[in-house]
Amino acid sequence: MLSSSFFRLNWILLFGMGFCLSGSVSAGNQGANEVELSIFDAISMALQNNLELRVDEFTPAIAAEAIREASGEFDPVFSVEVLRDDLERRQNTMEFLSTGEVSTERIFEEESLSARAGVAQKTALGTVIDLHTRMRRVENTVSRESPASLFSPEYDTFAGLQITQPILRGFGPMANLVNVRAARVGLTMAESEREIMVVNKISEVVDAYYDMVFGQENRRVKEEALRVAEQFLHENQRRLELGRMAPIDVAEARVRVSQSREELITARDFLRERELRLRRLIYDHVGWTDAARLRAVAELPDSVEPPGEPYELFGQALERRPDYRLAQAESTRNRLRENYSRNRMLPQLDLQITVGYSGLDRDLERSYHRIRKTDHPQWSTGVVFSIPWGNREGRAQRAAARMQKRQSEAQLLKIEHDIAIALQNSVARLEAINQRLETARESLQLAEEAARIETIRLDAGQTTTFRVLELQSAVSDAQTRELAARVDARKALAEIWAVSGKLLEEHGFYLESDAASQAAARSRRSTDHGGPSHSGGDSDNS
Repeated sequence: MLSSSFFRLNWILLFGMGFCLSGSVSAGNQGANEVELSIFDAISMALQNNLELRVDEFTPAIAAEAIREASGEFDPVFSVEVLRDDLERRQNTMEFLSTGEVSTERIFEEESLSARAGVAQKTALGTVIDLHTRMRRVENTVSRESPASLFSPEYDTFAGLQITQPILRGFGPMANLVNVRAARVGLTMAESEREIMVVNKISEVVDAYYDMVFGQENRRVKEEALRVAEQFLHENQRRLELGRMAPIDVAEARVRVSQSREELITARDFLRERELRLRRLIYDHVGWTDAARLRAVAELPDSVEPPGEPYELFGQALERRPDYRLAQAESTRNRLRENYSRNRMLPQLDLQITVGYSGLDRDLERSYHRIRKTDHPQWSTGVVFSIPWGNREGRAQRAAARMQKRQSEAQLLKIEHDIAIALQNSVARLEAINQRLETARESLQLAEEAARIETIRLDAGQTTTFRVLELQSAVSDAQTRELAARVDARKALAEIWAVSGKLLEEHGFYLESDAASQAAARSRRSTDHGGPSHSGGDSDNS
C-alpha cells in the first residue's frame, strides 16, 4: 500500500521492490504442502507484514508533522477585531463646558464602534512585523452638542506598520527556532527508534529462521537414526531366526527403535514450535495457521569467519547503530534546551516602532481618503522592559537543562562502551563456536568410525548388540551437536552484523531516506531565514 502521508520510512529491497517466495510447492511431511522460504523471503515478509512494525510505522510520520506544527509559529496571521461600546454616565467639568451647558442633566452619552484588521508575521530573529489598519467611529454628547465640534459622528482611521523587536530575551534564531529544531531532532529520534524496532524484529526473524533450519535438519537426523535402528532390528530378527543371536539382542534393538521414535517425535515438536514462531513474525492475517507448511532452504556453511576485528567494526557501529544515533539526537536536543534556557535568563527588553498615516472625517470613505493623501503622518517608538523578580523558573530550567545535557553525554559514553564490549563478546563467541564446530565435526567422524567397526565386530561375534546400539546413538547425538554448532555459528555471525549495525545490509536490504528528510531540509532552510515553513502538503510516496 502507498502511504498517504508525506513522511514515511520506506524499506527498499537491494534487488528490487517487493519480494518473491522462491522455490515451488512440494509434498511435505504428513501430506501437507510446503513452501520453500529463503532468509531473504522471510525478512521481506516480516518488513511488509509484521503487525508490530505496522503499528510503529506511523511514529516517524507523526514526528514529521510536529515539524510543520512548530514551523507554523512563523506563518503569517491575518486577524480582524470588531468592538462596540455604549456609554452613559454623568459629565465631568470639561465635558459639561464643551457642550455649552446645554445638557442640564449633565449626562454624557457615547457610542463607539472600533475595528482593526491586519497581517502579522514573526521571523527567526524574533521580530514581529504587523501591517494593519484600524478605524474608530465615535458619536457622543460633546460631538453632537458642542459648537466647536466638526463632525458627528467622527471617523478616526489609521494605516501603518508596527515592528516589535526583542533585544535581550527572545532575540535571535537560538531562541526562536528552538521548537522547530527540537522537532527536527524529534523526527531523527523517531526514525532511529523505528529502525531499532525493525532491527530487533529482523534479529528475531533471523534467529527463528535458523532455529527452523536446525529443526528441519535435526528431524532429518532423527529420521535417519530411526531408519538405521529399524534396519538393525530387522537384521537382528533375521539373525535370531538363523540361530546366530539371542532374543535379548532383539529386545535391545526394539528398545533402541522406541528411543529413536521418541527422539523423532521430540524433533518434530521442536520444528513445529519454531515454525509457529516464524509464522507469527512474517504473517499478518488470521488465516496464516491454515497456510502451507514452510521449509527453510538456507545452506549452512562448514565454517563462518568473523567479518573483521572488533576495533574495525567499532567505527562502523558508531556510524550505523540506530541506538547510538538516538543518543546523539537526544544529546543535541538537550544542548538546544540548554542554549534556550540561557536566553530565558535574560530580562525582557523589546523595541516597538509604529509608523503610518491617520485620517479624521465625517464618514469612513473620506477619513481613508485623508490617509491616502498622506497629510497626517503618525509615528511612535518606545521600549518595554520586564524582569521576573528572582527568576526562579528560569534558574530552575537552566539547571535542569545543564544536568540533562551531562546525562545525555554520559549516555553516549555508556553506549560506546556497551558497543565495544558487545563486539568483543560476539567476535569471541563466534571464534569459540568455530572451535566447538571443529571439535563436533571430529567427534562425529570418530563416532561414525567407531560404530562402523563395532558393527563389523558384531557380525564376527566379538561384541554385543547393546554396544553397537550405544555407538549408533552416539552417532545421532554427534550429528545433532555438529548441526547445532553450524547453526549457532550462523546465528553468531548475524549477531555481529546486528551489533555493528549491518544486519539489514548484509541480508540485502537498506534504509533509504525518503521525503521526510527532504521536507525537513526545506523546513530548515525556510525557517532559518525567518520565513514561513512550506514543508506541508500530503503526497503519495512510492
